[in-house]
Amino acid sequence: MSRAWAVAAATEATRVPAIGPEAAAWRTRGWAEIALGGLALATAHTEDIPLPATPFHGLDGTPLADTGLLLSLEGATARGTAEALATLDGAAARRDGAAGRGVAEVLLEGAAGRGVTDVLHGLDGAVVRRMAEDIHGLDGGAAQEVAEDLDGLGGAAAPGAVEVFRGLDEVVRRVGIRYAGRHATRLRALRALAGPVPAYYLTPGRSAHPGGPCAEPGLSGPVGEACRAIGEFCDAVAEACPGEPSAGGNREGAAADLRWGERHRPSPCGGYTIVRADRCAGLAGRCWMRLPSACGPRDVFVDVPRRAAPVQERIWRGVHEGAHLDHMAMTSAGIEFGYGLLAAEAYAMAVEVLATVSCLLAGELDEARWLRAGLVERIGRLPGYAAWLATAGQVPAALRDAAALSSPDLAPLPRLAAVYVRGPLLLLGGHDLGPLAPYLPPSLTDPLLDRWSTARTAFPPAAALTPAPRRPHR
Repeated sequence: MSRAWAVAAATEATRVPAIGPEAAAWRTRGWAEIALGGLALATAHTEDIPLPATPFHGLDGTPLADTGLLLSLEGATARGTAEALATLDGAAARRDGAAGRGVAEVLLEGAAGRGVTDVLHGLDGAVVRRMAEDIHGLDGGAAQEVAEDLDGLGGAAAPGAVEVFRGLDEVVRRVGIRYAGRHATRLRALRALAGPVPAYYLTPGRSAHPGGPCAEPGLSGPVGEACRAIGEFCDAVAEACPGEPSAGGNREGAAADLRWGERHRPSPCGGYTIVRADRCAGLAGRCWMRLPSACGPRDVFVDVPRRAAPVQERIWRGVHEGAHLDHMAMTSAGIEFGYGLLAAEAYAMAVEVLATVSCLLAGELDEARWLRAGLVERIGRLPGYAAWLATAGQVPAALRDAAALSSPDLAPLPRLAAVYVRGPLLLLGGHDLGPLAPYLPPSLTDPLLDRWSTARTAFPPAAALTPAPRRPHR
């Protein structure tokens, strides 16, 4: 079952709304999320999270369900990262000397210190090339033998996870990695946590695309207009709650943060699972996913340590990731890849915009400041943003702040980066979403638009951000 799921998911990840190097980067990124899901299935112990004595009620008075289970990657599946990194050591790391030790140090430190993402780009250089040299002779049955050596997962303790990686290996070997950037490096690092990395993960094909930014479609006219509109909205939010976001506060667990966010999400749902994956610190991208289980598919949030202020983490979990979990619960359509992923990010960002207003109205000013900072960051992550800003003329102050917030992760993914900015405005305005529409059922969007109509009345800058929501004809 797990292997069939992995083959289907990894194949689905190859169907992306892009071509050339952008498609290659997108596909590789999707495979990395499947690898993260495989590690999430490597679970030795579970712990039930009980329902609260008094259920939390939403703004409309409806009781809300609690989360399902809290899982930990412990015991046989929580072997030391040093063991799992055996494939990143050997002759390659020894020949690289200090560089090889640096890779191991960063991966071993995880949440305790330097994040893996800070050095991912370095793994695509001499270290990976020398690893490839060490195993260039592996082909045919030898490569398959490596693929089946998944000792990093704890053997019988995680049969589902083993099958996931066997299915992922099958697709990666058949399709090939045609992207030489940081998403490919993250995929290899996650795969290393499951055991020796097969040769076809380590050596990009001769036709592999470089890992640099993609110029197209870039900042088109509509995306530029969306930047200006969100920038003006963010300036208005800054006037309503002046000051910088706080780095202090009490840090809560994932379940508490998700429960807090329910008051600001229009369709809060329970029935999901939280998986604690400390060993994947610095390697996580998309942390919400639907994974196989003995009882059928289950919606999962993979809780990975991140370097963030407590309130910032509360926003990320409780609003953005919570919106993704709500979305998965409301539709059977696949929203983890391709157009489904674009629809998912458009919805989660629309919930963030709504939550910015609802936090202001509720007096949760530091949360509103962090939400504003998140909107500004999404603008700065647009590939080509600095060049666009240089010729944009007079712009809101928020757009000048965004110039310092570029993202190498989204540099090769302009379409995905753009949907974080333009997608929420299209959705909140009730516009035709084209190929994204099948992934956004009315049962999900109607409560969002109802809340947004109220927000537009209560906070005039929200009314300036989008027109009154138009309901699609049904």
